[in-house]
Amino acid sequence: MGEPPHSKTPAPLGAVLTEGSSHGLHLLVSVDTCNNVGRGMSRKALTEFARRVVFQMSAHDSASLIDSPKASNLGLHRALFYNEHEGTLETFRPYAAPDRGWLAGKG
Repeated sequence: MGEPPHSKTPAPLGAVLTEGSSHGLHLLVSVDTCNNVGRGMSRKALTEFARRVVFQMSAHDSASLIDSPKASNLGLHRALFYNEHEGTLETFRPYAAPDRGWLAGKG
């Protein structure tokens, strides 16, 4: 369980990434920069995140995270949804999460 000691990804996180879904555990992770992704986890651990959302960034960072430089061409109020399993990239307009009243059907 976990990854070798030389890995960047802490063993408990590595275990949740690789084995968590079979136990009903799933992660939603937000990271502010591509550099911090590289500091916090190994390339192997990143592949456990099959679906990724990216905003505008450099072509190099985009290629590192979604295997395409397309995020470098995004404008304001646009993002890309990358699905590694299907090999798709979809441009979309991100919106704020709905408020609790709307979710409860009272909005």
